[in-house]
Amino acid sequence: MHAHKVRYHTVLGLILLSGLATLSHAQNALGDGRALEARLQTPTINPPKRSFSSELAFRESIVSGTAPAGLSFRGEALPSRFEFRGDLGEDALFAFRRDSLYSGLAGRGIRGTDALQYQFALTVGSRVPGSLAGQISYARAGDAERFSGHNQAFARDLTGRESGLHYATEPDLMLSAIEAGSSLVQPVRSISTYTANRGLQPTLVGILQNRMTQQTAGQTASPLLGVQVVPVDTLRQPAAIPNFLAPKSPETTDPLAEPAEQPKTAYELMLDRYRELSGPEETPQADNTIPVWAKDLVGVQRVLRGMSIQPLDPARPLPGAEETIPTAPETPIGRVEEGLNPYAATTPVPKASDAPAFDLEVLRRMRDAGGLAETLIPTKLARIDRYTAYMQSAQEMIAKERYFDAEEMYISAMTSRPRDVNASIGRAHAQLGAGLILSAGLNVRQLLVRHPEISGMRYAPALLPSATRLDHITLTLRNGLTSATSGDDCGLLLAYLGFQRGIEDDIRAGLDALEEHGDEADQRLVEMLRAVWLETETKSTNETDQPPEGDD
Repeated sequence: MHAHKVRYHTVLGLILLSGLATLSHAQNALGDGRALEARLQTPTINPPKRSFSSELAFRESIVSGTAPAGLSFRGEALPSRFEFRGDLGEDALFAFRRDSLYSGLAGRGIRGTDALQYQFALTVGSRVPGSLAGQISYARAGDAERFSGHNQAFARDLTGRESGLHYATEPDLMLSAIEAGSSLVQPVRSISTYTANRGLQPTLVGILQNRMTQQTAGQTASPLLGVQVVPVDTLRQPAAIPNFLAPKSPETTDPLAEPAEQPKTAYELMLDRYRELSGPEETPQADNTIPVWAKDLVGVQRVLRGMSIQPLDPARPLPGAEETIPTAPETPIGRVEEGLNPYAATTPVPKASDAPAFDLEVLRRMRDAGGLAETLIPTKLARIDRYTAYMQSAQEMIAKERYFDAEEMYISAMTSRPRDVNASIGRAHAQLGAGLILSAGLNVRQLLVRHPEISGMRYAPALLPSATRLDHITLTLRNGLTSATSGDDCGLLLAYLGFQRGIEDDIRAGLDALEEHGDEADQRLVEMLRAVWLETETKSTNETDQPPEGDD
């Protein structure tokens, strides 16, 4: 019996010792030293072991001086096995990039900077630089770039045909199938398309001449097409235009017959109506003289900028000044130079009552000449150029509610004719449909200040966003009237859409918000728009010219 108890206690003691041995083994740091990193509740198979190669790499980084957290050896470090031990080349490439920083041709294609320049040029509606699109060869530095010139402000020739539709008679104005189907013409929102297709455009790198046949050929190169030899005629003249895009000759059998009248744009038709409302000229004008009706429109533009209707005469002193030193002309440049004129302080400051005012008769003609534009440009033309093709495509896209694509097409049209009125109007409508409130507000404001004669124009529903989209945009604009940052833009756009849709409450609410949040220039714009859109009375020039009562 005693032996049985001893055996029982012995077995119990061994069991307890085995349990204690397990706990003691868990606290032991022998082995790989990672016993505590594993979960003891879950049995693991093939636990990760220490990597000998990682240990060697860490020790090497200590010796070579590349270990982080201050663990590197601070003595004479040994070179790493990954360190480059070859001979370095010269730094001529760096010097070339540095010296050619201001050269557009030498610096093109560096990390996609040309794509950003192309996108910026299309976004602001200016002409694309010649080094990014257009000709295959590049002119020498300092050569003037071909530009469809436009006159400066206050000197616009409203009687010319600059904004009209011209037949595509010059090779550089003709529309080819490659340009019509290429995506290089409209990468406004993303530069990936431009970067992907840029490699297909060749660049002229040299001229080859056969000494035996005296024939000349051009050598072109592109990243994707490589080096090619092409005839010189291909470099000087564009490829033949397909039949479906080629301009057709006018079908006139009588050589003495008068040519058919060219179609006019919506802007030109509005100017014709305004010219008719102005009546005939009292005295015949010379060829180089601006007619009176055009001077009236320029006068409205000057009043919007806070300038007098007529430039000041330096030889005649201002009213109330006996002897004054002539100041700079009343032009934007003259206003800047006035701050540098030491005698500018002697010029009397005009009173608030002497501020320029609008001519009510001119504003009435602007309102009556507006009319309803069914289309910005004619849709059925026998011959089209690049500008016309973009405008027609943009009108179709905005009718299909593809507002971003329509904006790109209108901007592409403006690259052919910078500051074109018709393309600017279409771009603003496309931006409204796309919900670009700030961009649309900026463009509408610039349009009304640069071309106040279009303030009375209304446009057909096909030229505006859809009715459902306009309802959503109008609700957004009404909610933004109280915004301190965009209240002026929302007010201007709400009044503009209210005038287009014939909602007088939106016009009043929008103009009130523009007057509240806008600056001094916006106050003058509100005064003009109230006279044109609401037919309200405003201060006329005849009232301001009359002397006050009691003065003889």
